[in-house]
Amino acid sequence: MDSSSKQSKQLPAGTTEHRLSKEAQKQWWQRSHIWAIKLKPNNYTNQCLMAQVLFLVQLPVMMLVWIFSVHAMDLALIKMLLLTLSVWFAALSVFAWTFSHHLRKIMVALISNDGLELRSLAYKRKLRWLEIDAVFPVKNSDLGQDEYVIVCKNGELFFLGRELSECETLIQIIKSHLAKGVDTYETSFCVPYGIFDTPMIAVFAIMVAVTFGPLKWLFFSTHLKVIELLITFLPVLLIGFVAYAFVWYHYNRIPQIVRIGRNSIYLKTRNSAFTLPLDLVSVSRFGPLLTLKTKEGRFSIYASAKEPIGQKLLGYGHETTTKGSKPT
Repeated sequence: MDSSSKQSKQLPAGTTEHRLSKEAQKQWWQRSHIWAIKLKPNNYTNQCLMAQVLFLVQLPVMMLVWIFSVHAMDLALIKMLLLTLSVWFAALSVFAWTFSHHLRKIMVALISNDGLELRSLAYKRKLRWLEIDAVFPVKNSDLGQDEYVIVCKNGELFFLGRELSECETLIQIIKSHLAKGVDTYETSFCVPYGIFDTPMIAVFAIMVAVTFGPLKWLFFSTHLKVIELLITFLPVLLIGFVAYAFVWYHYNRIPQIVRIGRNSIYLKTRNSAFTLPLDLVSVSRFGPLLTLKTKEGRFSIYASAKEPIGQKLLGYGHETTTKGSKPT
């Protein structure tokens, strides 16, 4: 008897369990991508995590090479090791932040009369039915995404892959406990955390590259002058300001979820949510981004030309110009 059947027998009366298949669990752990020559994306592909793991492994190896390449430890090497170690711990904290989002890809879902319990590794979240705002399917062939998203009223997101046992039954039970919305959303789009977090990791990498040189100079300099400090760190402050502006825009003006209804459009950013009338939206395309101009400000959506959501938005917009092409 396997462990899953043992756990199922221990469930309280009236509770049903929906668990990922063994193959999906391998995908969740990224094990199916480690030796893959050609990466085939799926619901659990998270290249953002994989890139960070490589970086976290690389730094300690580099530090060991430094240690074994010298005959004796000197102060300069100790300072360099401490500086590199600080970067490693900063990268580790960013990895932990990213991994906490990956835990929202649910491995086990338990349904009871009281609500829904979602589990991934040591992570456990109990949701009462009143806490759930919506559940809907999202699909993206480019990213291998074909799953359901639970949106909570407090803004939390959870992803239920179709690889969960009796997934359709699970979704129907959840929907049966939800209140009907004012508008019916016909098209839904969601950017997975593995894609949505990537720009933040890029910002972190840029800031590490920009600050490492000045910090190294600060560590090794014996005579510091004010003018030298200003010349060295002023560019870092300017780049840091630009990075902060980008992070603010990413968190407040780039929706992770977009839903189009008959009369309104719903935009869910990391920090807030907006429900806007469709007749107030104007849309333009710039490369992979769709830009919406509304009375609430400007929003940018990561959506390729293949996405139905982009085609629909361009149809509703008053400005349907694409960069480098004639208005449609």
